[in-house]
Amino acid sequence: MFWIISTVVILFFTRVAAEQGSDVVKLFVTEGDDVILPCSPQPNMNIEAKLFDWKKDKKEVFLFNNGNYYGVGLSGQDEEFKGRVSHFVGELKLGNASILLRDTRTTDSGNYTCFFPHLGSGQTYRVELVVEMTFKNRLGLIKGVALRPYVKIRNVTRDGVLLECFVPGAYPQPELEWQTSDGTVVPAEEPHVSHRGHRFDVLLLTTVNKTNTYRCVLKQDGFGHVIDNELFVPDNLFKDKSCTSTSVALRPYVKIRNVTGDGVLLECFVPGAYPQPELEWQTSDGTVVPAEEPHVSRRGHLFDVLLLTTVNKTNTYRCVLKQDGFGHVIHNELFVPDNLFKDKSCTSTSVALRPYVKIRNVTGDGVLLECFVPGAYPQPELEWQTSDGTVVPAEEPHVSRRGHRFDVLLLITVNKTNTYRCVDKQDGLSNELFVPDNLFKDKSSTSTSVLMVVIITIFSTLVIALLGGFLVKTIMYKRKKLLERRSRGREAERDATQAEAGELESQLPYSDAEPDEAGAGAVAGHQLSNGS
Repeated sequence: MFWIISTVVILFFTRVAAEQGSDVVKLFVTEGDDVILPCSPQPNMNIEAKLFDWKKDKKEVFLFNNGNYYGVGLSGQDEEFKGRVSHFVGELKLGNASILLRDTRTTDSGNYTCFFPHLGSGQTYRVELVVEMTFKNRLGLIKGVALRPYVKIRNVTRDGVLLECFVPGAYPQPELEWQTSDGTVVPAEEPHVSHRGHRFDVLLLTTVNKTNTYRCVLKQDGFGHVIDNELFVPDNLFKDKSCTSTSVALRPYVKIRNVTGDGVLLECFVPGAYPQPELEWQTSDGTVVPAEEPHVSRRGHLFDVLLLTTVNKTNTYRCVLKQDGFGHVIHNELFVPDNLFKDKSCTSTSVALRPYVKIRNVTGDGVLLECFVPGAYPQPELEWQTSDGTVVPAEEPHVSRRGHRFDVLLLITVNKTNTYRCVDKQDGLSNELFVPDNLFKDKSSTSTSVLMVVIITIFSTLVIALLGGFLVKTIMYKRKKLLERRSRGREAERDATQAEAGELESQLPYSDAEPDEAGAGAVAGHQLSNGS
């Protein structure tokens, strides 16, 4: 359901939107994901022997000093950042003082500074981080807070520039609104709403006629959740009123596609752009990286463009998109770590992703947690741990194979609140989630439900039995009455027959003797009269 950019080893499918002003870089990330806070001194230099200090307000986030840093030779890191912050060792010589903040929390939102105290009069770089909330129901199945809206220029026509704002898979249904940079509401079409189960896909279109920065604002009842995304509509889109179909391309999608004996294969993909964009791979210092011929496919007047390149050393690689006619230049980048190049003997290796973890179900036995790693090679070994590193017994892993790749699922049932971590022991990657106490408070919910089902079943059975017995008794009673009526009818018929027979007998001679005896007497009397 979601447009998520995967930078595999470092970013693990984080959704990050960067807005850079004159002094502050603003980053957006969804709660639970990882994010890189960027920092590099000017001019670019080797900082392996330098000092730089990351802080959030007055809290110590990360300190590096000539090879020593928090956790290795230095102490003083704030408790809430311990175990969640790392730097890029192989990038220090390239001037990269960025840090990776893992498993972001809403409390991580705020202003961060990266300070080089010994460079000239001191250099300070600022980053504003916004961590967006997610909510889950008791089953851990419903994300209640919608993600940042997707905005783009959908078309340019004689009527103006058509802007699109889209929010997928939200619950409850969000309310969308287009605004200008000063907050003025822009009239829009009726929102297009479609359902997928209990989730809502919402699309809001508006046509604008002058250059401005336009913002799509999302509001969601029940959470006080307000979030927005914006885009700039340049003046040149309104100069040529004869155009009938023009689209500004979105930021490219970049990812590590594969690791082979030849190096690391990088992918840059741009879908549905018009006119056809030009893509180019660069290193962090802007050097152009040789790439394959672009793969271009067409859907109507729109172009899908794919650009692949193979690299052989660690660096931050940038895919730059240029689009003629707009002066439109946009890029996306990823970091390729040094450990991908250490085993040159491999012939087909897939970089394992950070495990996916979630609450799968809540039952009377506890909370069922799921850890899943898709498409890994070789087969990863997974392990559940508590926050202090204690191994938690789990079920046997469920392993399925797709070609040479492995999908591995590891389930565990827990009975108390804690932060539980799923660790891929093969690559050292991990992901964690917090199981709150309220999931364990109502232990009787499931058993009560089962008991209610049993009671209802027994009651229904008794009702059916009683109704069945009553029905049988009614049938038997009616049958008895019918038999009695038939019996009385037969008796009345027999009485009538007997009465009729008696009446006939009363009309015959010798009624007191049997017919044969009367006949014999008559013969005997006749013989006596003849003899005399």
